[in-house]
Amino acid sequence: MGEPLIRPVGEPTTEQAALLAKAPTLPDGTIRNLFLTLAWHPTLLKRFNAMMGVFMRFNEVPDHDREVCILRVAARVGSRYELAQHIPIAQTCGVDDDLIEAVVALGDPSALPERAALLCAVADQILESGRISDDLWTRVREVFADESAALELVMLICLYRAAGDFMNIVGVAPEPDMEELLRSRAVDGA
Repeated sequence: MGEPLIRPVGEPTTEQAALLAKAPTLPDGTIRNLFLTLAWHPTLLKRFNAMMGVFMRFNEVPDHDREVCILRVAARVGSRYELAQHIPIAQTCGVDDDLIEAVVALGDPSALPERAALLCAVADQILESGRISDDLWTRVREVFADESAALELVMLICLYRAAGDFMNIVGVAPEPDMEELLRSRAVDGA
């Protein structure tokens, strides 16, 4: 990756600092590059954190399913940042290393366990066509019978695609801990 189109904020204003104080950090308290980049537009940072926070804290889609979808989307759009951010989260949500590797390898979803296969097929179809077939939607509704969970699943895939594209376009660089994770998993072009 070349130089970022938009660099992270170096010296936050008072308004930026107040918003960044609520952002997720590295274990040493350092604010992640994604949030420092978004800080150039405080309203956008605030709304982005609120919207994405719905999926992390107020979700109806189970955590395991959410992370399978996010990893598939991140791999499909080639967002190294999103992959590195969510591999550890997926692990804490019970997604084992074999499934993580299979999901991000972008192989045929039908080779995956049934539920993961469905989630990856949904993500793949939405990312390929911006639509979901009637047959696939019927399968989704068998698993997510509640409208709010089914709606959340679609929105999750769409918004993480937008987030991944954003990070790729503006050049949000993974932090050193993320780069090490990507190297250790041999995730290079993703």
